[in-house]
Amino acid sequence: MTKKAIEKYTEENISLDEQTIRQLFEDYIRMYAGRDDILTTYFSDNFSGFTGGGNFLVKDKKEWIAITRQDFDQVKKSLRIEMKDLSIQALSDNIAVTTGFFTIHLPIRDHILSRETARLVLIFRKESNDWKITHSSISIPYYLVKDGEVYPMKELVERNQYLEKLVAQRTIQLSEINERLQKTNEELNKEIIKFTIAEEALQNSSQKWEALIAASPDGVGMISLDGKMLLISDKLAEIYGYAKHERDEIIGRPALDFIDPSDHKRLTENLYQLISGKRGNQLSEYLAIRKDNSRINIDINTTLLLDSNGKPTSVLFVERDITKRKKVEQETIRKNLELAELNATKDKFFSIIAHDLKSPFQGLISFSQILSTQFSELSEDEKISFISSIEALSQSSYRLLENLLDWSRLQTGQMTYNPEPLNLLIELFPTITLIKQTALNKNIAFDYSIDSSIVAKADINMLSTIIRNLLSNAIKFTNSGGKITLLVKVLEDSIEFSVTDTGIGIEKENLDNLFRIGNKESRRGTANETGTGIGLFLCKEMIDRHGGKLSVESQINKGTTFSFTIPN
Repeated sequence: MTKKAIEKYTEENISLDEQTIRQLFEDYIRMYAGRDDILTTYFSDNFSGFTGGGNFLVKDKKEWIAITRQDFDQVKKSLRIEMKDLSIQALSDNIAVTTGFFTIHLPIRDHILSRETARLVLIFRKESNDWKITHSSISIPYYLVKDGEVYPMKELVERNQYLEKLVAQRTIQLSEINERLQKTNEELNKEIIKFTIAEEALQNSSQKWEALIAASPDGVGMISLDGKMLLISDKLAEIYGYAKHERDEIIGRPALDFIDPSDHKRLTENLYQLISGKRGNQLSEYLAIRKDNSRINIDINTTLLLDSNGKPTSVLFVERDITKRKKVEQETIRKNLELAELNATKDKFFSIIAHDLKSPFQGLISFSQILSTQFSELSEDEKISFISSIEALSQSSYRLLENLLDWSRLQTGQMTYNPEPLNLLIELFPTITLIKQTALNKNIAFDYSIDSSIVAKADINMLSTIIRNLLSNAIKFTNSGGKITLLVKVLEDSIEFSVTDTGIGIEKENLDNLFRIGNKESRRGTANETGTGIGLFLCKEMIDRHGGKLSVESQINKGTTFSFTIPN
């Protein structure tokens, strides 16, 4: 075996022996406290010991057993031993010394040992593979233990006798005091009789007051001038989430404990103005805290109570839970806002139908009438010009009708959201081809970048509509000779589409209203193209259906970039 192996073996065995010795010491203390005679079997045949009250060394196991049993006979009931500290020292593989400090609590009233610290030294020796106690020494304060005693019983008896004498003296003194108290009580009884009628009247008034509080559908309470709860009704306790028998948990607590911190300053100011006379009775609303820490809305009406001299004594308040009412009010406000927005949307929709849809048809009718009545008189260039105008108006009207129908289907729930995996390059190619031709007609360069491997889960009809509208807007507000770019790239958790133009840009104050149908006027394009503004609104709703986000960046006379994402 190597040197390291020997050292490891020695450390492990010493640790094991220390645990064994600690357990033996604790077993000794447990049996000693429990007055268990099995303790005597732990002593070695070769034994020595010294007791706390003895003045000689015991060198015989039998004599020590006799002393131990004398100890058990002297105090038969179990002791309570409170350990303070324990030290274990291994002198060799076969010998260990334990030293323990502890407090002994005897089963005797007013025992003085419980105020003293005793010391016990046990020496263990390993005999035939078993540990035995070969020496025991217990040290109890020498001035307490007398000859022939293990514990200072004589001292305790003398102390108890002294206490009995002291009790007898105090009893005589108390008897004299009781006689004087009896005379005083007789005088007090006479005084009490004088106030009996007034007390009965007060009790009747109190009963009426309590009946009035109990009958109130609202919570009633009273607070002191320094803001402490003095009185609460059952209903008020219920409002705060307390049962009737729990009302005492509220009495005496600051009123601010039951008000949300956000309202502390306002409540404190209102109470100050009421008490100082700067404010009369007034209804106020606060956010209150219930027992379970939930919040409720309450309204409180306060009244200042005065004594016979007109000085303020307390504040009476009536409280009502208005949480349900507040929720109804908030819901009403929300619905009114939704209704106002719907009305604005409806008004804009009808405005589009009445004006923007009507205007192209007026142009179509005018050009058609000229062609039908003056066809032979027109030059070829004029005929081509009129026909081109009719085509442009027809295309514009068709796009408007398309958007209006899509918007209508969205609002009525007839346009369903059906996402499916799409190869973006393949699926968007038809839309890109149509838009590219429109851009070329206006002498605008059009470029796009979509990797053929990009696949997105989207509704193809909605996605095509979004791309068509954003590209059409870019063409509309870009001058001849400008450029438009469509870029699609994959981000960490989404796919980003961006449409960038070199057009006229958008004023900063108009950016916030771009995606709201009822809050802006549509602008004409660089070639005097008409518009309604419904396209961007439609894009926003369709992107929202995909769980994506739409954003815009723009600089006047430099261009605009519309970007949107859909989850990947």
